[in-house]
Amino acid sequence: MLEKLPELLGFLTGFAILFLILNYCVKWTYRNYVFKMAKSHKEIVGLYQKVMKIIVKYHKPIGALAIVLALLHLWLMVSYFRVSWVGVTALIILIITALIGIILYKFKGKFLLFTHRGATLVLIIALGLHALFK
Repeated sequence: MLEKLPELLGFLTGFAILFLILNYCVKWTYRNYVFKMAKSHKEIVGLYQKVMKIIVKYHKPIGALAIVLALLHLWLMVSYFRVSWVGVTALIILIITALIGIILYKFKGKFLLFTHRGATLVLIIALGLHALFK
């Protein structure tokens, strides 16, 4: 049972991060497509807005959950198995991305937003490498 727990925590962390990435995806889709059809497809737009509100509302708590899950994953790996330095690097990037997000929430700004998104891209690459080279 214990040998499967780190794998489960890693999978849940990845799933949480995918949910976090949806925040950008739904906003981009809304700005570029959904908003343009607001008058002709009100029902679809209303449903999309409801889904988007849920994703945006839970971005911060799911981000915190992703960090907690990743830290638990790391703790189990250090305690009972072996450490993946690519995974540790991904965790550090996740924490940096979250800190930039917190600063962005407090101070707003295009540079911070660009940096937060850029750090997310680096995180995706690091997580992909971690999944490939455990």
